[in-house]
Amino acid sequence: MKIWKPVIAFFCLMLVALVLGIAGRMGLIDAAVMKRGIGLVIGASALVVGNYLPKMRPLKSAPAERIGGLILVAAGIAFLTLFTLAPLDQARRVASIIGFSALFLIAVSWLWQARTIRFRGRYTGSRQLAMSVLFAFLYIFATACVVYLFGKKPWIEWLETGFWVVYMGLFGALHWEQKNVCTTDGPEDHLPA
Repeated sequence: MKIWKPVIAFFCLMLVALVLGIAGRMGLIDAAVMKRGIGLVIGASALVVGNYLPKMRPLKSAPAERIGGLILVAAGIAFLTLFTLAPLDQARRVASIIGFSALFLIAVSWLWQARTIRFRGRYTGSRQLAMSVLFAFLYIFATACVVYLFGKKPWIEWLETGFWVVYMGLFGALHWEQKNVCTTDGPEDHLPA
């Protein structure tokens, strides 16, 4: 599968969120319109990532990716419905609960599937890009849910630090060299003498 479709879609949605945020801060649009628009963008990005997750195969585990994709699609539909129809305060509270529930279900599902996942080699190329998009989305999704539930608090800045620490740890773990893995030196290095 071409990885560029979901990457471009995710990038465009984040660009829309950025434009909404800038327009709201500059006073070009009402704060409620900005918040509702950003909620809709987060719902749409959950749909995009959920739809493409099984096709991108970042985890190399079809069941985990399908379950995660279905959960994200359902959460995306819920976000879109809430931010379209419900009053803004209620939409933010309910969306945060749905978002946290979705993240919890995905984590449980992936931990359950992790016992059967066999990591083969390094994450390079399109899988590395897919993992980066997935982690970026999960960070944005989790941060939005926290802000929706608690508002902007100083301790929320620590979430960013925690995310980058976890991201770097997972990035390092996914790129850890395994023993007895053939290198790219060529087949002649592995022939008997």
